[in-house]
Amino acid sequence: MSFALQYRKKLQDQQSEAQAVKKANEGFVSMPAEPSTDTSNNRRRVLLALVLAGGILATFNSGGLVSYTQELADNPVGPRLIIASEKWHELMQEKQVTRVVDHIRGSLAKAREASWQDLTFGLELTTAEKKIERESPRVVPAKLLDTPKREELNKPKIAKPAGPVMRASVDKLP
Repeated sequence: MSFALQYRKKLQDQQSEAQAVKKANEGFVSMPAEPSTDTSNNRRRVLLALVLAGGILATFNSGGLVSYTQELADNPVGPRLIIASEKWHELMQEKQVTRVVDHIRGSLAKAREASWQDLTFGLELTTAEKKIERESPRVVPAKLLDTPKREELNKPKIAKPAGPVMRASVDKLP
C-alpha cells in the first residue's frame, strides 16, 4: 500500500473516531484541560540555551563583541564594557580561538565567489563532456565583433516576411 493510501486511511480512521466521540458525548459539557504547569522548566531550558549561545559567541566571535560594545559608548557603563571586551578579545586572539570564525568566514567568502563551473563535488568530467565543453561556442563581447564594411552597409536589404511562407516546388529547367 502506498504512503498516500496509508495516510488517507489513517485520516479517515481519525475522522470517524472523532465523529464517534462527538456522538457519544452529545449533551455533556466538557471542561477545558488544565493549563500546563511546566513553564518554569521551559524557562530554565531557554535561559540555559541563551547563556550557552552567548558564551559560544563571546568566545569564538570576540571581535563582534568588541564592535557591539563600542556602540554602547554613550551608556554609563559603556567605557568599562569596551575595555573589558577588548581585553577579552586580546585573550581569545592569544589562545587562537578566533581563528575558527576567521576560517569559517574565509570559507564562506570563497563559496560566495565560486561559480557553478568551480563546483565539481569531487567528480571529474568524462571525455565526452570535455569534448562538448571544448566544442561549445564561446560568447564574444559585442566590442570585439568586426564592424560591417561599407559595401555591406550599402547593399540593398531584402525584406523578409514576418510569418510562414508557402513555397511552390519548381522543376529544374532543361
